[in-house]
Formats: sequence, structure tokens, C-alpha cells
Amino acid sequence: MVAKVFHAKGPHARWPEDFVLVAEVERCDDPDLAFRVVQHFGASHWARQPGVHCLVPEDSARSTRAGDVVVLNGQPLLCLPFTGWQPLE
Repeated sequence: MVAKVFHAKGPHARWPEDFVLVAEVERCDDPDLAFRVVQHFGASHWARQPGVHCLVPEDSARSTRAGDVVVLNGQPLLCLPFTGWQPLE
């Protein structure tokens, strides 16, 4: 399974028109895993993680954060701050 990670274009982004597909994560069936691997850790850029395909220029790729969306099995899930995931219609 492949998880698709979308970053919001701004703080009041509406799904799907205000999001950009930034990464695909191979062998991923957990939104928390997709969220974690599309994060910068120290000097290591997330685009260099095994199984992660960066779909935007690396120098413009930020870490995933609350307000972004992970799509698994066709279901978009909005990342909420500190509380988990909310399915989107």
C-alpha cells in the first residue's frame, strides 16, 4: 500500500483544492507512520528516507504538520493537532 501525503497551502486550506501532493510512502498502512517519515530530523531531509518519494523540489519541501492530509486506501485523513486524524469527505 502507498500513502499519499498532501501539504496544505495555508492555514485555512480546503480539501482538496488547497493542498499539494508532496510525497508517496511505500509499504505504509498507518497515517502516523506516513506523518513521521515526512519529517526533517536534524540534518537529515525526509526526502532521503528509504521508501519515501518526494514529489516536489527538495529545497522547498517542509515537514508534515497538523493541517496536512494523508490519503490511505482512497480515504483522506486530516492531521489534527495533538488528537489524531479526522476522515474527510
